[in-house]
Amino acid sequence: MKKKIVLAVLAGISALSLACGIAACGVVGGSQGDDLWTIDRVYAEAQELGFRGTLDELIAMFKGDDGKDGRGITALELDQAGNLVVTYSDGTKQTLGPIAGETGPQGPQGPQGEDGKSAYELWLEAGHEGSEEDFLEWLRGEGAGEVTEGTQGLLYRMKKDEAGDYAVVAGLGTAWEAEIVVPESYRGLPVKEIGCGAFSDVYEGQPRSFITSVSLPASITAIRDEAFFDCTLLEQVTFAEGSALRTMGNGVFGNCSSLTEIVLPAGIEGVGENLFEGCPLENVYFSGAAAQWKALGIDAATNPVLAATPCWLFSQEAPDGEQWAESERWWHYGETGAVERYQKPAAVADLNIYFPELGNGYAGDCVLIKTGDTEVLIDAGSRKESAATLVPYIKQYCTDGILEYVIATHAHQDHIAAFVGNGSTDGIFANFQCKTIIDYARKNSTSQISKDYEAARDKEVSTTAGAVHYTALQCWNNADGAKRSYELGRGVTMNILYNYYYDHSTSDENDYSVCMLLSQGENHFLFTGDLEESGEKYLVQYNPDLPHVKLFKAGHHGSKTSSNDVLLSKITPENVCVCCCAGSTEYTTNKENTFPTQAMIDRVAKYTKNIYVTTMSTGSGYTSMNGNITVTSNAEGVTVHGSVSDTILKETAWFRSNRTWPASGVS
Repeated sequence: MKKKIVLAVLAGISALSLACGIAACGVVGGSQGDDLWTIDRVYAEAQELGFRGTLDELIAMFKGDDGKDGRGITALELDQAGNLVVTYSDGTKQTLGPIAGETGPQGPQGPQGEDGKSAYELWLEAGHEGSEEDFLEWLRGEGAGEVTEGTQGLLYRMKKDEAGDYAVVAGLGTAWEAEIVVPESYRGLPVKEIGCGAFSDVYEGQPRSFITSVSLPASITAIRDEAFFDCTLLEQVTFAEGSALRTMGNGVFGNCSSLTEIVLPAGIEGVGENLFEGCPLENVYFSGAAAQWKALGIDAATNPVLAATPCWLFSQEAPDGEQWAESERWWHYGETGAVERYQKPAAVADLNIYFPELGNGYAGDCVLIKTGDTEVLIDAGSRKESAATLVPYIKQYCTDGILEYVIATHAHQDHIAAFVGNGSTDGIFANFQCKTIIDYARKNSTSQISKDYEAARDKEVSTTAGAVHYTALQCWNNADGAKRSYELGRGVTMNILYNYYYDHSTSDENDYSVCMLLSQGENHFLFTGDLEESGEKYLVQYNPDLPHVKLFKAGHHGSKTSSNDVLLSKITPENVCVCCCAGSTEYTTNKENTFPTQAMIDRVAKYTKNIYVTTMSTGSGYTSMNGNITVTSNAEGVTVHGSVSDTILKETAWFRSNRTWPASGVS
């Protein structure tokens, strides 16, 4: 069956038509039998999909800003035959075709049915000639190209992915500024793409060569073919810090004859051919790991991506205004000569992960991540009095008093108590300015400690410190300002993973845990809170690209119910850190099931012998095992060091007396 455009191709009707985008996703689709979709029905369907405006606002969205998008649509309705009728601002009406009943878009005779006809086909049958793009232009009307100099405005359309609806920049409407700034969101939806030819030189006969610079937000994940083709005055393209850009199409910057330098963000996974065809580039900078760019074909003078620029010379200099980061690679092509590779020698460490002892003999989690001047704190257990130990420990590394990110994985005391502190010692929230707080999307707990934590968290948000609070589900959905991925520093990314129990109920509080993957080039580190077997199965199912990890923070303090084969076989960890007091009878007197359990060791042993534990029970008290554990990662590799001992668990006296190394374990 040949390709058809669903009648709801009304996306072309309005220059600023989010509602049309909703229509394109099926708001006005479906087999309705004899029911006809009135404008009220369209409005109701839009509300079901999340539209929160009035009916007049919905119509206004079809109409465009002040009705200046050509004819201007003032009403939508259905006639008795189920045809969509559009009323324009000049009073004229147009019947576009059936959208209800059996001939509706989803009906057996509709545009998505085998014999149905799209609005474009109906247009051709009415005697018109032209392409699908011509049809969209015709819908916009004669006045669509009339703009007012100096006003702002971009054209958008809507798409949908697994995270929901999002906006695509489709072109320029009334934005006749030399410096174009693309926003992160449009009418509440994230802006994720720059569409094909969006900023190309000719649009409705109007030249776009006046554009000198374009700033793209971190939310952009894709730039489609020829997006900036023929922008002859374009000199600067800026990608926001933490850019989520993953793909760029063919000829994106083709014939940008004033573009002499560009800095592309790390994380790009795919690029089209002739990316810079016709550009007089002197410098092209690529940030990230060498292997990434080599895989994309950007390390050879003859590759098709850079074919437009005559010759390439690699330079050790960083871009103007940029500083070399520790272990950073900048791939720089310019002027003449052969391509060479260069890696700046790494400093002693550019990423440290700390597992501090908690000042008592209880199990509990606390992890501090530091890269440059950015700190991330995951959990603060195990009791309120642990704050007396954790606060001075953290202050050694967080010297500016600012924790850029705080993650509270779930509502159990041994993960959140020290955020609050007790009567004699203030907690984490009182001692540090916390910028972004991310925590559990659901909980069952009604404990006083969870109430105390949430009160302290909310106080941190409401004070002049200006903290923002998101749930892990908001992060995963890129909703309300939250992001799925955060750039902590050049080459270091914090990724909030999807946990099935962010938006599904469970009786096990542990399975609500926030899960995070930390990535530094090809080095990955996984943190799953107290996620149990069910949660781990879903974690693998819904995050199929989980990589091999250099470090795994053992789930649930090394319990028998966490760190299961379904997850371990996927991530094949090289090192495992266990936040517990080995042998403590805090939860059980069954020797095999005290942390870290024999069952957990049996499973982990198949992948690594490098298991480290912070603290050890003495029976009447506690003492250090490895002590405060520091994991250091840089270009030279990953190392683990304990403040008391570097001895791996299987070689300790405690292990020889209490556990056995399985025959299947790594020797």
